[in-house]
Amino acid sequence: MKTPLSYTASEQKANLLWDQFSRRDQESFWKKYEPLVTTHKASRSASTPTKIMTPLPDEVNNPVFSPSSGNYFQITFIVFFLIMFFATFVDQYHQGEALPTMLVPFLGIIVYKLWRLNTFYIHEQYLTISKRVFSVKRRINWEDIKSITIEKRRIKNETYRVLVINTYPRGTIIYKFPVSRADQQDFVDLLEAKGVQITDESASKGFWESLFG
Repeated sequence: MKTPLSYTASEQKANLLWDQFSRRDQESFWKKYEPLVTTHKASRSASTPTKIMTPLPDEVNNPVFSPSSGNYFQITFIVFFLIMFFATFVDQYHQGEALPTMLVPFLGIIVYKLWRLNTFYIHEQYLTISKRVFSVKRRINWEDIKSITIEKRRIKNETYRVLVINTYPRGTIIYKFPVSRADQQDFVDLLEAKGVQITDESASKGFWESLFG
């Protein structure tokens, strides 16, 4: 509750006017009262501090390690091939025939490739692994990491690198590591500077791996 001393000058004048209010002379009352209300609102707006928006942790400038351009080239090539394949059957599709069954595997491959395009953010307290296309993020505190190993793996004709993260609370977590070789060395140097035990076992590479990362 406000005490008489806590009222502003405009509020005190407004209270005095209300004491003198008369239904017979309302027009004169409102002419005097409205300027007082306007003055009071203006003074309150001037005294209200401006709220400063602070950036979220992920918006702060931190080292970012994104997938190499070769990975996006590979996906673009698949999408281009898919468009050409779809254009071949577009007339049949508009005539009511079923979408070619070969279209589904291609879409599955694209989603699979996009899901593995991990981006890594080096923060002060944690490592963020982000799948930008799907707006999925995972954070791992540095103190929860026991060790990290970069390994080279091969499935059929595909050779790629993975980040094997050994954690204390959740065991081993594996992510594809699609960054370029130059960025990989910077990544290793940064983690070593943070005191993280990291080992690079992916030194040898083939032609396709050097091209696509």
